[in-house]
Amino acid sequence: MVSIARIVEKRVGAQPFLEEALSRGLLNYGAVAQEIQSDVEREFGKKVRHAALVMALRRYSEKLGVLDISSLKLKDSADIVINSNLFVLTFIRSAKAFKALDSFYKVVDLKAGDFFTATTGMHELTIIANEKYKDRFLEQLEGREIVECKEGLAAVTVRMPWDTTGAIGLFYHLTRSLAWEGISIIRVASTFSDDTFVLEDKDVGKAYYVLKKEIKKK
Repeated sequence: MVSIARIVEKRVGAQPFLEEALSRGLLNYGAVAQEIQSDVEREFGKKVRHAALVMALRRYSEKLGVLDISSLKLKDSADIVINSNLFVLTFIRSAKAFKALDSFYKVVDLKAGDFFTATTGMHELTIIANEKYKDRFLEQLEGREIVECKEGLAAVTVRMPWDTTGAIGLFYHLTRSLAWEGISIIRVASTFSDDTFVLEDKDVGKAYYVLKKEIKKK
């Protein structure tokens, strides 16, 4: 039979924000126990004492504390860059699609500061670029199946020192910071030292402020 502790961990773990708040000691164990009691009893198959739930929550909180990365900070040498007036274009992967992608590289002027990323999935290709190229790219994709074309976007890129790229939980730390502020991430593009978050244009200023706070000050 599955233990009460395991059911509690499963129940809390299914709600990232609840788990996060629990790990940071922001919740009242008794209140949380009361909230999840009926669900736990349903899965356990019989009545569960409130005190047993409180104990399970307390122990799980202690376990989360061992793994807590709330103290993880970006080094002050990390850079944050904003690019605005972007669009996302996703289309079905094919030989002709790759040919069109090659032509896109010939159009954008990276030396002049144009923004362009391309991601190849198992079934689709996604590009993120400046809106000024949207009509031209769509013309070159005429006759090919377009999955999505979304404009009015911006990107916040966090460029980290090479010696921090392997830090455990760093990517989670960044995305969690945005999620806690209600900022929706439309797309993510990553390289070895860059993490680029594509957002609604209205959110980019707030996202910059949030991520800037995460950089450790000298």
